[in-house]
Amino acid sequence: MPPDHSHAPPDTAPSWLALRDRSELRHRLEPHLASDPSETPLDDDIFDLVTFLFRASDPVLYPMAAVILGRHLPHSGRVAGWLEAYREARGIRPAERVELPGTRTHRRILIAAAAARTTGAAPQPTDPLAPLPRDVPLDRPADLAAYLRAARLLAELPAPPERLAAHLRALPGEVAYRPEAVREPGTAARWAEFVLTLEETLPPDAAATLARLRAETARALAEQAASPERAGVGRRVRLLRASTLASGEPTPGPRTDQALAAALALLRDPARWWALPEIERARTAGTLLELTINEGGAPAEPGRLLDAFEVPGSGRPAARLLLHLAAVEGEEPSAFIDAALLHTLADDRLLLRLVPRTSPGELGAALADAFEHRIRMVLATEPGFRLDEFLARIELRHPHAGFWRNLSAVVGDREYRRPDGTLVPLAHILETLEAEGPLGELRAGVRATLERLADEPHPRALARGFSDLLVGAEGSPGGLIELLERLHSSGEGVPVPDLHPMARALRELAGRVIPRELGGGEGARSATQHLRTEIDLLADRTAGLLPPREQGLLQRAASGADTVARRWSAALGALSEVRLEGADPGVAVVDRALDRADELDPATRAVWLETVAAHWSHLVERGIEDGLETRVARLLRDPGRTRLSRLPEIDGVLERARLWLFDCYRLVDAANVTRTLRMRRGEGGLRTLPHDMAAFFLHYSAVWLALLVGAILMLDFGDAWTAMAEAGDRQGVGITFGLGVLGAFGYVTAELHARVRDAPGDRVWANRGARILRALAFVGVCLAWSVAVVGLLWWLLSGTGEVVEGPGAVLHIIVWSGFSLFVGIFFGLIAKAA
Repeated sequence: MPPDHSHAPPDTAPSWLALRDRSELRHRLEPHLASDPSETPLDDDIFDLVTFLFRASDPVLYPMAAVILGRHLPHSGRVAGWLEAYREARGIRPAERVELPGTRTHRRILIAAAAARTTGAAPQPTDPLAPLPRDVPLDRPADLAAYLRAARLLAELPAPPERLAAHLRALPGEVAYRPEAVREPGTAARWAEFVLTLEETLPPDAAATLARLRAETARALAEQAASPERAGVGRRVRLLRASTLASGEPTPGPRTDQALAAALALLRDPARWWALPEIERARTAGTLLELTINEGGAPAEPGRLLDAFEVPGSGRPAARLLLHLAAVEGEEPSAFIDAALLHTLADDRLLLRLVPRTSPGELGAALADAFEHRIRMVLATEPGFRLDEFLARIELRHPHAGFWRNLSAVVGDREYRRPDGTLVPLAHILETLEAEGPLGELRAGVRATLERLADEPHPRALARGFSDLLVGAEGSPGGLIELLERLHSSGEGVPVPDLHPMARALRELAGRVIPRELGGGEGARSATQHLRTEIDLLADRTAGLLPPREQGLLQRAASGADTVARRWSAALGALSEVRLEGADPGVAVVDRALDRADELDPATRAVWLETVAAHWSHLVERGIEDGLETRVARLLRDPGRTRLSRLPEIDGVLERARLWLFDCYRLVDAANVTRTLRMRRGEGGLRTLPHDMAAFFLHYSAVWLALLVGAILMLDFGDAWTAMAEAGDRQGVGITFGLGVLGAFGYVTAELHARVRDAPGDRVWANRGARILRALAFVGVCLAWSVAVVGLLWWLLSGTGEVVEGPGAVLHIIVWSGFSLFVGIFFGLIAKAA
């Protein structure tokens, strides 16, 4: 409805908002069909209701609303303005004749125009056949129904123009000219219903033609229902109901509690029910439906009888019975329903069961009408209606694409508003199938997680990801468990599995699928097999419980996870075949595991190298903690270091190992690690000797500073040694220097011995000899530094009288260097450790 002509809702809710089904709405409209529009104008409440239903899709209610608006059109400026705005908004030009191109909008305008002409207050059209279109639309049942309704209204004119009267008399003959069309079970009932309304106003000869047409139609439909080739009770029920409507005769049998009870007794007893021929089961089913649907003839409490005969389910009796019949016969409920019956059953549970998984065929347009009417009604009357959940439940049925096309065509460019006036972009929602509301956010989050899992190559990340998928990761709108509970909260009786134990199991498996020790891969292999089982079970237990997009993504993610887990299990199986050999089995396992990496596919190889790197890092760190210098050195040499050097997660381990190797005076190994780190950082690996020397001196900066301090302290505390040098006491100088060097060497050796120990399989004496040599080399470097520092200080102070000059100068420098060497190494190593 255009904004300029919209009617503002009153302060209190209109009374029709409380009406929930078509029968109540029809009863609300009927008094206004019989009232005099000139004396009884439409009040605000009824105006809102009538204009709302005029735009609805219900084939019973919208023609009633069109008649009411048409009859008030000549007497109400508000109705005239509203209809004019409605027509202009849809691009329909004013004309005496209303053509029928197959749209409901034109059918509404035709009926309203015909109703306006019957009041006698409307201006007389120039064309005596107006507003009827030029051609009878025999090929479009819905257009023909509207045409016949308009003709029925024009036939009520007290003195119709002769040309119009002649046209009406000829109309049954034109319909009879195409009898094959009215024999279609999906259209026969609708055509017959409107053809019957013409009989009251037609002359006897036309009425006789119409009666013959009805009889032929009813007989043909009854013959089709009884035909042996006609398979399916539901199809026979539809044909029998159509033949009854076409004949104009009541359903055989009394419409009483006893009749309903007798039919239910047959349905309750499987042996008696299936002993009946198929046509008799169809007649009984048709009787049951008539008794629970038609008002006036149905028992007062059919629901009570359904309870007494233990018919399962809840809701409206007719829908409940229909679902039970379909279950007993093993057919879809849509097999029992034609368009006329569909629009008498306003029940969400039934509507959702009618969603077609294959081409909707002749029922497609009627289903789209029913769903559109339900959405429009509930959106306008129920503030808490969750459109996203309703559309998601439709998707659960995996509807045929034709269903969405039909529904989108019915929706068109109509406006849908909630009770507070909020506009709902239903056309856009159907176009994208992205429903508004919390469930849309939840579904989007689940789909995003599934898309990530479909391409996840890491077994641990898969286990954690599927656990987060079920319960929802931190910061996400929810998980798969919540989505299933929301989708199946409508009480349809679909069991939703409890997936919380599976989420806990997957979370626990995340810590087991990667082996902590490369030599112990059997536990991880068993956990990986368990992971495959859990993910396969998840896909099986949720089959048919999710909308198509989520179901497809879950199947894809489960398939991808199975491939990853299968390859990972095979890799772990290959690892279990590695024999622990060599002097150091831990290093041997790393080497053999790296050799196995070439046999794996790229995705599994990346995870495999990451796992080997983690184990390698663990071995290096444990070797540092245990002081196994030879093991650490072997792990940092080929092939381990070079094969793993591209993995970013080993940077921290390499840096710690480099510093520890410096502490162990393994200067060559530390320099190699320094080169590796520089190459990883993109700093290049050529001409590294200056960088290696800089790294070494920087690492021991505390020692070099302490040696300088020791040399300076000699100026305050070395008077005795200065006198010894002046006296030329070579023996004293030699002993003092020797004690300083030996003391420094002993301290360095003891400190190194406390830091490291022999690894299993090492040659103990060779290791100890190597340590002595490394300690001696370090002391030699420190001595050279001390001599250089002392020589510089002696030269600076040579003119002050603080140092010995002449023949004792060399002795002074020697004893001074020995003293500063011991003091500097002792305090420097302590300061470095601190």
